[in-house]
Amino acid sequence: MIRTIRVARTALLLSLALIGLTIVGGLIYLNQVGFPGRYGDWLKSELANKGVHLSFKTLRFDFKQGLVATDVSFYSDERQLVPLLEGSKMALDLDKTEALRGKFKLHSLTIIDGTAHIPIDHDGRNVIAQDIHGKVKITESGRIIVDGASGLIEGLRVNLSTDLRISKIKSTDDAPKPPETLESNHVIKKALDELALWTFSAEAPPQLAFKIKGDLDSPEQLQTSFRLNAVQLKRNQYQLRKLLIAGDLQAQIITLDEILLQDESGSASGQADWCISRNDGRFDLNSDLHVQDFLNNCFDVKVLKDLTISGTPPVLKINGSFSSRESGGFLVTANGHGNINKFSFLETDFDKLSSDFSWKDGDLYLRDLEVIREGDHLSGNIMRQGDQVRFDLMSSLPLKAFKPFIKADGPLEQALAHVTFSENSTIALDVIGTLYLGDRTDWSATGTVLLNDLTYKGTRFHHLATSYQIAPDKAEFFDIEGLLNDDQESIRRRYNSAASDPIYVERILHDLETNLITIENLRGKAWATPIVRIFAPDTAKHIEETYRFHSPPSLTLNGTFAEKKEDNNKSSFIVEVRTEGQTDYPFLGSNLPLQNLKADLEVRGTGITVQNLSCDTLNGSIAGSVFCDVTPGQKTKYRGAIKWDDLSFQRLSQVYDFKEEEKGTLTGSIDFRGSADGLRGFNAEGLLAINQGNLISLPILGPLSPIISGLLGDKRVGYERAKDASANFNVTKGVLTTKDFIAISTNIILTGEGWIDLLSEELDMTIRMNARGLLGFITLPLQPLKGISQFRGTGTYENPKWRSSPFTRPEKGKNDPIYQKTGKAQIIRE
Repeated sequence: MIRTIRVARTALLLSLALIGLTIVGGLIYLNQVGFPGRYGDWLKSELANKGVHLSFKTLRFDFKQGLVATDVSFYSDERQLVPLLEGSKMALDLDKTEALRGKFKLHSLTIIDGTAHIPIDHDGRNVIAQDIHGKVKITESGRIIVDGASGLIEGLRVNLSTDLRISKIKSTDDAPKPPETLESNHVIKKALDELALWTFSAEAPPQLAFKIKGDLDSPEQLQTSFRLNAVQLKRNQYQLRKLLIAGDLQAQIITLDEILLQDESGSASGQADWCISRNDGRFDLNSDLHVQDFLNNCFDVKVLKDLTISGTPPVLKINGSFSSRESGGFLVTANGHGNINKFSFLETDFDKLSSDFSWKDGDLYLRDLEVIREGDHLSGNIMRQGDQVRFDLMSSLPLKAFKPFIKADGPLEQALAHVTFSENSTIALDVIGTLYLGDRTDWSATGTVLLNDLTYKGTRFHHLATSYQIAPDKAEFFDIEGLLNDDQESIRRRYNSAASDPIYVERILHDLETNLITIENLRGKAWATPIVRIFAPDTAKHIEETYRFHSPPSLTLNGTFAEKKEDNNKSSFIVEVRTEGQTDYPFLGSNLPLQNLKADLEVRGTGITVQNLSCDTLNGSIAGSVFCDVTPGQKTKYRGAIKWDDLSFQRLSQVYDFKEEEKGTLTGSIDFRGSADGLRGFNAEGLLAINQGNLISLPILGPLSPIISGLLGDKRVGYERAKDASANFNVTKGVLTTKDFIAISTNIILTGEGWIDLLSEELDMTIRMNARGLLGFITLPLQPLKGISQFRGTGTYENPKWRSSPFTRPEKGKNDPIYQKTGKAQIIRE
């Protein structure tokens, strides 16, 4: 019995050994030659039931890896037309116990050295993913778990981890890909096109990690997180030291929790999100990158072409939203703040710019803008909408900072060319207006401006303030107030006089089409020359040479000025002058002292008319009018009419340096005309009368006194005063001629005629004397004509030579006053 048991046990052990050897040998054989096709088909079928469609060349068993398939291809469906993934090996970790029972239980699937061809457009373009390694677990509940899978796509190392529930719904064979899949592929294409333009470090390629979790039957509920980390990237000439993008995708919302870019100039960081279903998103970014270099060198995108940053990179803080347009592109809305140091804009250097800003679909709004340049400031708001820019600014910047906005050779540039500023000049500008980007010199504006310490067309101002309205065709200035700097004006320094008071102007209109300047109600107590010089230099010169004010006159100016010399005939204006002090007026070689001068100066073209001229002088008064023609290139022509009443003979003697100063008054009138030829161009006619004066004290007649005394043998008689005298006269080419001179005293009558050359001072005069009363009795023995004598004067005005001469018949015959009784000379008035 015992022997029988031993034999049975030995036989069992041998049987088990043979079975084990058979199994081991079979496995070794199968591992060498592969499993029979029936088992491979069974494996494919079981995997297909789980949504995995594949093919392989051989299937072997490995004690460490389990079943190993070689030359594996994965497909999107059972038709197996185009492989999605190919690998040199695939290891399947099956439940061996269940497999021996003919049941399929897959623990995991490992891809070794795989290659994937990913279609990204309709033209058959694929992107290749290489060096794919990863382990996929497929659970009984239908979940696909990928842990640590990786591959290399276009130089980018991609890591993938998933926990996905496999779809149990089989797709229709001919069903087209959904639009979102095509759109996704389009996004991938764009991303890969951009990726191809970058070069990466071979030692440290960029790393992109994905974690995906969810149900494939509900793609909208998939949860995806990702992280891109790269260093030392280069695109064109731009080097990026570091790039980090991390975020997730949940409920069709892509969230970028971390964005970081770093280059040698600085960094940019922020967050963003994007809703796939609504096609919109938000962003929040901070940057101190050199944005212009980044966009220009990296993407060949030029922003703010007229701005060049030479200092530290700009600092930007920006947040906003964006949405996809149906027609393509994005609608972007953003708000933020920016700071720029050391930059130039349109070839003008600036120190700093700071501004809040808003952006909406191409429209830009700068709020609380502040620009600093060498201590000067510009602040305010600017809004750009399309090609139109609206602005509301305050500025103390110099005018040259605005030169790019002034039309070359235009009226404004020509006007500003006459403006000169000193080191102490300041500008305070308030401006509201509109500008068109197509032509930045095409703008209109309103506002106020205050200028200190400037010179315009040779006229200096302490300050000048005005409101203005400027359009392409005209410029209007309102409520103008200015204070002349007349310290160096010769018209003021001539008498060391007081400075001008402020000047006020109601309105100035500059018509850019007609080139005419219209001034309304300019008024003030100021020196006239520097004011008129701005608009009519020739007229200003005439005023300075002719009207020598001792103190600033009160002025009122209205009229129109031609901006161009060739249009001077279009000029027409009136200057009303009123003085309280003295004004010297050059007349016949001396300066007449005029008080309370009033005159209306009217200019029409090259004609200057002085109307309503009146003044007090020499204790009397003068009134009249004068016209001058100052046509350029021609000699100045003039004409006028002046009358004077009761001028002090004593004061006249002082002005014209007569040898004696006597009492008496001078009355008369003159109508004159002439040219710039001097006295040879002077012509006139008029009358002159002396009341209660000393005629013999005149330089011309004074030498008659000793002649008369010698003739009569009585010195006292020779010096008897002729108190009243009158004469009509004519002046032709500077030669004064009279034919009816008469002077009367108590005992004598003087009449005569002759001429005086006002230029050479030569003279030739005949004077007849009729002595009456005692004088007549004394001269009766000597004069057969009852006391009538005749004298002739020659020589010069200053040194006349008088001598007795034979009596000649007067031109008027017996009607000559020499034959009349003595009495008062009759004064003929106009």
